[in-house]
Amino acid sequence: MKIFEHTLNIFAASVILFFFFPWFTIGNTVSFSGATLPQGAKNLHIMTSGLHTPFPSLILLTYVVYLVPITAFIIIVTDSIVKEREKSRNINRFLACIPLAACIVSLLYFFITGGAGAMNSMSPGAYLTCAAALFLIPAAFGVIRTGSDR
Repeated sequence: MKIFEHTLNIFAASVILFFFFPWFTIGNTVSFSGATLPQGAKNLHIMTSGLHTPFPSLILLTYVVYLVPITAFIIIVTDSIVKEREKSRNINRFLACIPLAACIVSLLYFFITGGAGAMNSMSPGAYLTCAAALFLIPAAFGVIRTGSDR
């Protein structure tokens, strides 16, 4: 497929795929993927703090996680639609930084509110998504290339 001949698109597709893998597993029964992370954070806050506390505005930071697959999808679309290669590279260099920043912000919220237990409950999906988002940046700047990117 022509879409996946560029390294950047391969990493962007990996980000989208790994976003739906489990990010956190509590016990053996409850798991949250990137897609269910905001609702899971809200439910955990209600369980730990009770219904009497007002809904904190800080929990809204977990919705930043939705920027991860959205920007990865935009990277693939931009690389496919924009005919001028240099213009699409400039756009994608900016967009490649957003998924990693969104992952970091969302995970930091869980670590701040969950404490040390949050690190123990992380599942492979969180690690794989962050790794793929991390590799988006050098791929966008041309550090990681395949034969067709040269």
